[in-house]
Amino acid sequence: RRLLQETRRGTANLNQIAQIIEGDPALFQSVLKHANSVFYATGVGGNPIVSITAALHRMGFKGIEIVVMSHMVEGSLCRPGGGLDAMAGAVWSHMIRVAPLARAFSSGFGVNADEAYAMGMLHDVGKLILFNRVADLRKKLRRPVHLDPAFIPAALRELHGPLGGLAVLEWGLGETASMAVAHHHRDPVPHPPAPLSEVVYLTERLDLLMEQGVDVDLERIWEEGELTANLDRVLPIWERVRPEPEEGD
Repeated sequence: RRLLQETRRGTANLNQIAQIIEGDPALFQSVLKHANSVFYATGVGGNPIVSITAALHRMGFKGIEIVVMSHMVEGSLCRPGGGLDAMAGAVWSHMIRVAPLARAFSSGFGVNADEAYAMGMLHDVGKLILFNRVADLRKKLRRPVHLDPAFIPAALRELHGPLGGLAVLEWGLGETASMAVAHHHRDPVPHPPAPLSEVVYLTERLDLLMEQGVDVDLERIWEEGELTANLDRVLPIWERVRPEPEEGD
């Protein structure tokens, strides 16, 4: 939270931000890893970044926020017990896949690439919050938590959007980000149009369909999500990122 607050100040102090990062070895490693990734190194000669100060200059505050939020989400991973462990792992894997997709499609929706990545990474954080609550209860009771099999799917479906939106708001990421997470299923459709919500809605749907091996119908996704972005701007991006059909398909 300290780091997020610093990056969002209009008078943020680079040295102070660097000191906070350098005080956390895991965060330090992640920042350097992202700063040297293909996304950030492209167009700068590929020179390796070995200092936090240089990483800050290359990635900017938005890029640093992505790393911090990824850590916050990963820190929400827990072991709620029983069959919920696998569900929590599946949610995390899904979020990891959606984030780069959201970044890839950001230009089609006219949104910042780093912000789109962050929303893709955070969109299902409400589910991890629910799993974490079960894990806390399991620890408190010192025994497995037995729940009605129908409860968890219903709770995840109904609550993960607003819970995630509240978490993002508490982390100080602003109302736009909060609404994008809270309404990423677009039920109801947010008004006025919310481009961040739209890019997360699209990329989550794409990831789920591709994981299931189901054909993607972008026009249907546009209609069901009542997306306002120009589909013609998104089609070329889809052609670049869509998986190659397997031989015989």
